[in-house]
Amino acid sequence: MTSSTLERILLATAAVALTLGLASAAQAKPSTPSHEIPVTSRIDHVVVYEQGAQVERVAEVALNEGIQMLVFGGLHTGIDPSRIRLTGKGRLTGKQEFNLEYTFTVVNRKQADVTLQVEDQLPLVRTEEISIDRLKLDGAHVHEASGKVVWDLEVKAGEQVERKLKYVIQSPRELMVLAD
Repeated sequence: MTSSTLERILLATAAVALTLGLASAAQAKPSTPSHEIPVTSRIDHVVVYEQGAQVERVAEVALNEGIQMLVFGGLHTGIDPSRIRLTGKGRLTGKQEFNLEYTFTVVNRKQADVTLQVEDQLPLVRTEEISIDRLKLDGAHVHEASGKVVWDLEVKAGEQVERKLKYVIQSPRELMVLAD
């Protein structure tokens, strides 16, 4: 694998995590941004997986009351916007929503059919203020108490199977949500 291929994999599946210093909004403001704020982030750490990677970037931004538009420069154009996650510190108002979608592919390079289980984990919710809407389980079974997601797969010799897990997390903005 070339370094440019690895870089494309790293950036295309990036999840962005930011540390933001936010000021509280004491009054209702118009729903249009008061001005654009250019933000420069730096890579904090990278976790490489077989099917991609997670790149965590960090930036500090002090915001005034009202709505501002943060403009992040220097990011790879191949990043899937639905996989970007923002986190912050400070007082936040309203609701936040995280749309998460994961795709995995199992390739059988053997001469015989294989049967296997693939497991994943939905986030566990410890408060009624946070909800998880399961949009796509793609044939998986969910153990409700643990949040474990299990696919029972049979993959024919020389074939591949692709599955997706898609869900939305909704919570009040003042609650920190870690959705890895």
